[in-house]
Amino acid sequence: MNDNTHNSPLAKKVQIACIINYTLYALLMGLFVFWNFDRESGFKLSILLLQSLPLLAFLPGMIQKVYRVYSWICFILLFYFIFAVQSVFSTIGDPSDFFFLFLIVLLFNSSMMTSRWMQRLQKGIS
Repeated sequence: MNDNTHNSPLAKKVQIACIINYTLYALLMGLFVFWNFDRESGFKLSILLLQSLPLLAFLPGMIQKVYRVYSWICFILLFYFIFAVQSVFSTIGDPSDFFFLFLIVLLFNSSMMTSRWMQRLQKGIS
């Protein structure tokens, strides 16, 4: 890639999209931690790992800015989306469930667009 590619509007989109992804990702992980500390039965590391490991596996690729990783995150988020919708429509819908659904939808969309823009940037398509 030349210098012109790094200063293009597409490169700026990718940079902003990555910041949005990292922020949403951190909020989602923070929500998992909150849920585990807020449990009546107390903190359970095993449940926290079960919730977060599928997403933590993609963190190195996110940091390295590999566009395929962002595509895979979208697929994994579909499972979280199913769980979030089920939680929202349950009879004991908690406000954190609505926040969870909101985060999943935002993270899915931002990851999808980040993947698309990164791929275009790496291939030199504007």
